[in-house]
Amino acid sequence: MEGQSRTKNSIINVAAAVSGQGISIIISFIARIIFISKLGEVYLGVNSLFGNIVGLLSLAELGVGTAINYSLYKPLAESNIPRIKGLMDLYRKTYYVIGVTILVIGILLMPFLEIFMKASETNSIPQLHLIFFLFLLNTSVSYFYSFKRALIISDQKRYIATIYRYVFYIVMNVAQIGVLIATCNFILYLIVNLISTIAENICVSRKADKMYPYLKEKDIEKLDSGIICEIKKNTVALLYHKVGSSVVNSTDNILISKTQTSHIDFSYAP
Repeated sequence: MEGQSRTKNSIINVAAAVSGQGISIIISFIARIIFISKLGEVYLGVNSLFGNIVGLLSLAELGVGTAINYSLYKPLAESNIPRIKGLMDLYRKTYYVIGVTILVIGILLMPFLEIFMKASETNSIPQLHLIFFLFLLNTSVSYFYSFKRALIISDQKRYIATIYRYVFYIVMNVAQIGVLIATCNFILYLIVNLISTIAENICVSRKADKMYPYLKEKDIEKLDSGIICEIKKNTVALLYHKVGSSVVNSTDNILISKTQTSHIDFSYAP
């Protein structure tokens, strides 16, 4: 019966992901067209450039989240609640440190943003540092609650997290389209993104608390050294993949901004 349940969950996971992805692609395309028509290619370039910079800062995660996820499979299958609580406590503390680290490094980087841009672009976009800070805050706050999402996913119930993700993503895009049409204000556009990120993570966190009430319990068993060593070993193994992925996915716009104006590459960006 357990095998059938896992198979059923896997099918639901795939169905939710495919459906959500299809809808999100359509609304993203519409949102991108409106973004360009209201704010122009320079803002689109800055949006992509800052996204890449913050993406590189996410290297601070080092793949530790995936390593802890892997360690959750066995205790979840065995209903080993003390072990799950211990791993989730480690997850929470680690992700809090990562979130704060990204925020601090990003703030230290803010005085040097102009290095990545042309002078004409920095002069044409007001409140550039505030814009970058909103990007930074959106990424860092996501680490403060997302560890509970990992428990849902590790328990073969990814569809729950997927539904939350795409519902909030669609609502966010609709709200951002409304903001662009009504105000053409990029900062308000980013604030909508930040609010959506915070709201989604809070909702997923509360859902996890209902599904796994023991997460609220204060008596947490200390993990033995063997588990910690295994997580460290897996993290090191995943580090190279994390670095490679970040270099491939989060450097193209940075390199382009150093050789051309940052908006050239983004007219047909997906």
